[in-house]
Amino acid sequence: MFFGLVRTPPERRDVQAIEEARVKAEQSWRILDRHLLRRSFVTGDTFTFADIPVGTFAYRWLALPIERPALPHLQAWYQRLCRRPAYRKNVMLPVR
Repeated sequence: MFFGLVRTPPERRDVQAIEEARVKAEQSWRILDRHLLRRSFVTGDTFTFADIPVGTFAYRWLALPIERPALPHLQAWYQRLCRRPAYRKNVMLPVR
């Protein structure tokens, strides 16, 4: 999805493949949203290494110009990540 939307010129984009990727990604984000219902972070109530790679994908997911469902627990988790200076400095880079 990222490469299709960001790295591919508009005239060469495979819109169907991008949408299929968006739907698959949404399914995964829904699973994490349910998982975060009773947790502050991926593995529990404290930030761990597990939050870092998932957080990098979350940043791209939330930065891309796509339609996304409301996922309140994912959004709350993401806001907790955004409050971390190292996350802002190393992950929240402009999408180019």
